[in-house]
Amino acid sequence: MVRIIFRPHDLVALPYVVFMAAIILLMFIDSAAGHILWGGIGLFVGLISLISVNAMVRNHPTNEFDEHI
Repeated sequence: MVRIIFRPHDLVALPYVVFMAAIILLMFIDSAAGHILWGGIGLFVGLISLISVNAMVRNHPTNEFDEHI
């Protein structure tokens, strides 16, 4: 079994992927209620991931000898 470990610097593109996925999803929805619902969900998840990834990158040491946490 292969174990994949993501560091915070590997997740920097995640919020932008969420925003783009929400925009692409909204292009295929015809109803106004669907636009509001899925647009709100995409915006919420994108903002939460943007804030959390920035916090992780800021508080994560750059190497194992950096002890600023």
